[in-house]
Amino acid sequence: MSRELKRLQQNHRLIADLYLQGLGPAAIALELDGEYLPDSVSRVIQSPLMQDFISRRRREIELAADEQTKLAEQSLRERVVTAGGKAVGTLEGLLGSESEGIQLKSASELLSHAFQQDGGAESEGAAVRVSTLNINLIHGALAEANSPPELPGSEIIDAEIVPQTESPA
Repeated sequence: MSRELKRLQQNHRLIADLYLQGLGPAAIALELDGEYLPDSVSRVIQSPLMQDFISRRRREIELAADEQTKLAEQSLRERVVTAGGKAVGTLEGLLGSESEGIQLKSASELLSHAFQQDGGAESEGAAVRVSTLNINLIHGALAEANSPPELPGSEIIDAEIVPQTESPA
């Protein structure tokens, strides 16, 4: 005697959730403390009403997971932007260092960051090489945004964009 499901009971919804977690009929029957035999669980799962419910429930779970993923990605983007801003601020601060090597390295990193932000095709895989110890050009660009102090005796930078073949040491 075959009885078709007419409506879903609470246990049927539990069976669907356990099924969606990857459990088979025998494991579901055990989870339900013998209330259903594995053959009964299998028949419930195969019924058209349950198949429709499982499809809808699967879509709900996928949509919830997609939303969680989007929220996590947004949070990560915000953290990266915040960290990037702090890193750029630190590099800007290093432009005033007494060490010319630190000035050059920070100037180079700032220019590389600026070219990557522009997203131009010519900037992909490019590195910026600063060829003098003077950083007036960078200070001029930063003056528009932050008005940093001028370095005494500075001269204009000779900078060029060159293809990056290896990571700079």
